[in-house]
Amino acid sequence: MRPDAAVRGTLRIAAPIAFARLHLMPRMARFLADHPDLRTDWVLGDRPVDLVEEGVDLAIRIGLVTDQELIARRIGQMRRVTVARPDYFAKHGRPQHPRDLTAHDCIVYTGLATVDEWHFAGPDTAPILVKVSGRIRVSASEGMRSALLEGLGLAVCPTWLFTDEIDTGVIERVLNDFEPAPLPIQAVYPRRRLVSPRVRAFVDCLVEEFRADPRLAA
Repeated sequence: MRPDAAVRGTLRIAAPIAFARLHLMPRMARFLADHPDLRTDWVLGDRPVDLVEEGVDLAIRIGLVTDQELIARRIGQMRRVTVARPDYFAKHGRPQHPRDLTAHDCIVYTGLATVDEWHFAGPDTAPILVKVSGRIRVSASEGMRSALLEGLGLAVCPTWLFTDEIDTGVIERVLNDFEPAPLPIQAVYPRRRLVSPRVRAFVDCLVEEFRADPRLAA
C-alpha cells in the first residue's frame, strides 16, 4: 500500500487490554509500515475513558454506544459462548439449559452493564435471563481468560478472547443452542466536523482486517 503523506503525527488509541493484545497489536506492523510518519499512543484498560478529557483520538468499544457526543462506526461483531475446561465439566457436570447455571461456579465479568445477570437467546423461546454467582469476579477480560484456563469456573465470554483453545479442546463449549445475542465492535471518536486522516486510516484498516477474521466479522 502506498503511504498516505497526510497520515502523520500521533494517534492516541484507547482499547481493552486483551482485545489490544490479541487483535490490535498483531495488526500494527502492517499499519505502521503503510504509514511511516505515524506514531501511536495507547491507553489500555477495560473501563471506558472520557475521550475528550484524556485526549484520545479513537477508542475501541464493544456494545451499543449511546453517548450523543461520540461518533460510532461498526468495525466487527462479538459472539459470546459458554465455556469451561473439560475437567471442570467432569467434576461439576455440563449444563443443558441456561437455568442450570445457577448451580455452577460462574466467572463473572463486571465490565458489562448486566454483570451477574446473563442473557441468552433460545432457539424457539423468549430471551432467557439467569442470575449467576461464583467465587471469581473480574473487571478485565484478561482476568476472565486466565481464570478459565486455570479451571476456576465457567464463563460466558467472547470468541475473540481465544486463539485456538476451543478448536484444540483446551476449553469446551456448552449451551450451543442458547448463544447470547452478538454485540457490535465499534470504533468511536469525538463528534467533530472533520475526522483526521490518521483516525480514518486506522478505522479503515480495522474494517478490512476484521472482515477477514471469523472471530470478529459481522
